[in-house]
Amino acid sequence: MPTLTAASSSRSPAAQLEPLRPTRLSAPVIARLIRSTSTLQELADLVAQQAPFFDTSHIGIALLHLALLSGRLQQQQQQQQKEGGAPASPSLSGATSSAAAAAGRDSSGGGGYGSSMDDTAVGSSGSARVHLTGSSSPQQQQQQEQAAPGMIDDGLEPLTMSSLLDDDDDDGSAEDGEGHEARELGLAGSAESWHSGPDSGASTRASAQSAALLDEAVAAVAPPALPQVEEADAEAALSRGVRAATGGGADGAATAAAAARSPAASTLRTLLSAMASRLGDMSGSDLAGVVSALGALRFSDRAVSEQLLLALSLRLYECRAQELPNVLVAAALLGVPPDSDFRLAFYRAVRAQVRRFGPRELAMTLWAYGAIGTDVLEEAVLVLLENSRPKLGLFTPLQLAKAAQGLAALRYRPPAEWVEAYNAAMRAALRRCGSRELCALLLALASLQVGLDDTTRATLLVHTLRVLPSLEPSELALSIAALGRLTSAGAPALLDLDMSGRVLDATAAALRRGAFSGPELGQLLEGLTRLSLQPPLGWMQDYVEALQPRLRELDARQLSGVLGSLAAQQYRPQPEMQAVVLEATQANMQQLLSDTTCAASLVTALRRLSIEPPPAWVAALLDASRSALKNRCADLHLANLAGSLAAWGVVPDGRWTARLMWRSTVLMKENQMSPRALVALLQAMSSLGLRPNEAWTALCLRAALVRASQPSFEAQHFSTLMASLHALGVRPPQEWLLKMLLATYRCWGRFGVSTWSSLLPALVLLQARAPLSWLQRFESSSAPRLADCSALQLLTLLVSAFQLHQLHAAGAVATAGTAAGLPPPAPSSSATGGNAGADAGAAPSPLPYSSTARLAASARPGAPWLSSWWSASARLLGRMRYAPSELVLTASWLSSLGLTPTQEWLQACADVSARYAKVMSPEEQQQLAAALLPLLGGRGVAARGGTSGAVFPAMAGGPQATHGSVAAPLAAATAGPEAGHGEEEIVVEGML
Repeated sequence: MPTLTAASSSRSPAAQLEPLRPTRLSAPVIARLIRSTSTLQELADLVAQQAPFFDTSHIGIALLHLALLSGRLQQQQQQQQKEGGAPASPSLSGATSSAAAAAGRDSSGGGGYGSSMDDTAVGSSGSARVHLTGSSSPQQQQQQEQAAPGMIDDGLEPLTMSSLLDDDDDDGSAEDGEGHEARELGLAGSAESWHSGPDSGASTRASAQSAALLDEAVAAVAPPALPQVEEADAEAALSRGVRAATGGGADGAATAAAAARSPAASTLRTLLSAMASRLGDMSGSDLAGVVSALGALRFSDRAVSEQLLLALSLRLYECRAQELPNVLVAAALLGVPPDSDFRLAFYRAVRAQVRRFGPRELAMTLWAYGAIGTDVLEEAVLVLLENSRPKLGLFTPLQLAKAAQGLAALRYRPPAEWVEAYNAAMRAALRRCGSRELCALLLALASLQVGLDDTTRATLLVHTLRVLPSLEPSELALSIAALGRLTSAGAPALLDLDMSGRVLDATAAALRRGAFSGPELGQLLEGLTRLSLQPPLGWMQDYVEALQPRLRELDARQLSGVLGSLAAQQYRPQPEMQAVVLEATQANMQQLLSDTTCAASLVTALRRLSIEPPPAWVAALLDASRSALKNRCADLHLANLAGSLAAWGVVPDGRWTARLMWRSTVLMKENQMSPRALVALLQAMSSLGLRPNEAWTALCLRAALVRASQPSFEAQHFSTLMASLHALGVRPPQEWLLKMLLATYRCWGRFGVSTWSSLLPALVLLQARAPLSWLQRFESSSAPRLADCSALQLLTLLVSAFQLHQLHAAGAVATAGTAAGLPPPAPSSSATGGNAGADAGAAPSPLPYSSTARLAASARPGAPWLSSWWSASARLLGRMRYAPSELVLTASWLSSLGLTPTQEWLQACADVSARYAKVMSPEEQQQLAAALLPLLGGRGVAARGGTSGAVFPAMAGGPQATHGSVAAPLAAATAGPEAGHGEEEIVVEGML
């Protein structure tokens, strides 16, 4: 009887080489075997053998397990690289660098979708991008041999903004390779650990696994949407996309040969081919699992992804509650913006099952809405907020952060009830919040800009300061930066003196160790600046010493941010650092100006630090800013740029000036020119010597009038606007001036003496005929505040008030004369300020018409206001707050205005004159005597003090109106007269 060995040896060689037919296994066994594989090669062998027998659920299970095994392999490679220093094996992400670069170019050129999360968002490398094409080179395919999208563990990667968001609180095995997910100051994802629990069915396990893998993926900026494909062609288009992704075409043989050596790539191709042939038989849950797995793998073939979403949109009603968030998150990770039909179907599915949503589903859906950011229905957000409010207490810290970041990306202000519940949940969550979760939560609060009550703010600060000494350098810098952004969002100051000292002590120790990287140093100083915390000189010296060798690590935007923080701290850097910043920014001027906020911060910092850039740098700025002026420059950035050029004495060419005028015209037409930017732009234009045309002037006046009735138009904007218009040679009509004066009633209580002393001279220069009621209201409200004025402010208010009364009287006379058929009066040269001589020092001309006593009496302020003025001036004289030149100028104007001083004022003036006689030269004494002579009116005034009588001979030519720098503050508003007096003597008798 032949033995088994003999029978085997008797077979022919051809029979021995015949491949064995794979044994068909049952569906539960296949699912169990897929989950039991521990390496990519085992999974590839199993898929190759059993793929013909897969049902629709097995495809999603295999794809999810592929992502899990790839992540574990990536984690092991990084662990070996960190511990042993050996280079890691090439991974799938490295093998497809060209595809990733191409996708990056697509997303950078796309613009809209996904970029709404945060302008400064930076993706991390926590998940690999899978891109399979038939045109891949053999070298690239060979690099795919150990393909794996990675999941980076906390301890395996240097701490970055994105790795701060790993969830260590949730249940799960720490050795399964929890990933990380974040974008700097934008979306943050969680990495809720997934572990294999009891076998409770393929659908439940696949949903839990896909949720964990999607939480570990990194939010990506997606390219723009492609044209939609009709529903009837969905399966055919998917088949074409899969054939392209699996190596179809001329290079198919080479691709297939290379894929044979890559377990992950070959497995993915096999599963995609199986899916394409069975797309019509797949249920909504099956499709949700496939989409979730491709999202975790960061699959980059847009055609396949779009057709999967198109097919899934028709079956979303079949998905379970736990699967719906996975679908939307996967769509964000795949970079495929859902169309309106998908969004509407998703909203209906969520509304039907939202009561079954748990904290993870609610948080991730809000996060995904923010990641998509295109035409999200407000009803969809409201449904999630209403159902999440009673469950916020069950949210983990990172789930609270993700919900807040999604709302911030949508620029949606949640209701007050939701914010109150959110604050209560956050206070409870802080007790179990680690350092990484704390950073994510601070970033979320800063992005959402929700109002924190006192209890929540105190709890947040106490917890932050408690863990501050134990934070890593990167966590320390990020926490301070987040606190700074939270403070700048409108919250009150968060740090008191004791807290500030603790923050500075913790950061100083890390600075001396050199523990911060270059970007972290930038975050650190930015956060301290936003917190209004000014470190001592020793701390700043340590900071600059640590920053100096790391300047090359910073790009142009980061360098401009560091320079802006140094300017805010009033610390002028060394010339070497200035040279490095200017050189780097000049070489990357185009990149710098792509973010106009960053460019405006840089030029502002240069102005504040009195750093004048070289001509080559200014030329590069002008050349690169032309496109920004044409397309994307905001209002404040526009004014900042023009103001910086004016400060540096640079006169731009006509082309640049034309784009400046054109961009400002667009902003004013679109109602996007803020009052602050408008007045700053007018000031810059006057400094640059520009003269706008009539059309631009009319648009500017109309925009200013519209803004004047809004709360953003502050009191100081009125005075700056009027003065800038005069500097530009603009003469607004009286109707416009009257409406602007009436608009001042809205913020009348916020006008101070400084604002009045700027506004009134500007009104005089513009020949504004203020209503008598406006002037009387000014007198009644400013009289109690005259005691706070300086000597020049008192003189400015007095002269301006007199001239405004004269303009009002002239207007009344003109109106009466016009009604009687008389020619209109010529305006006063001193009041108009229409020429240089009038601005320099001409005395106010008498009114041409003063036919009635009533009009003559109304040409000066009221008696109560004048009484308050004399009292305030006498108090300043008594405290020796008048300089000799200021006293001469005041006396000259009082004589010109025909005012009679009070006895108190004359006595104080005599006392001051006697004291100044000891230090004044004979010429100055003559000027002072000539100025005071007309005010005495024959009255003898004795100076009180221990001085003997002094005789001041008067000057024949009279006092001059301008005396050095004293007249400079009044040059644009009040012109001192030239007083001529006879040769008399003023005798000041001394009394013991």
